[in-house]
Amino acid sequence: MDYTGDGARVGTEGSEGGPPVTVGGPGAKAGIKAGDVITEVDGRRVHSSEELIVKTRARRPGDRLELTVERAGKKRTVSLVLGSAGGS
Repeated sequence: MDYTGDGARVGTEGSEGGPPVTVGGPGAKAGIKAGDVITEVDGRRVHSSEELIVKTRARRPGDRLELTVERAGKKRTVSLVLGSAGGS
């Protein structure tokens, strides 16, 4: 949440010291890694972590999102199927 650039950066560690991307979760299945910067959701620009949260919570578990992700200066698009807060 402290990233000051444009987009939402995946942290280097998750809550309570766990991994930043849940092993086996939707993000991991989509290939998202620590340090990636998410710049678009379904072709619409994301300017902050808060905005990414709002765009994600507006959808339902099972919905598919197309994310534009920057890693090491390169952009790519990944497809992510939302899980539920309970874990799937």
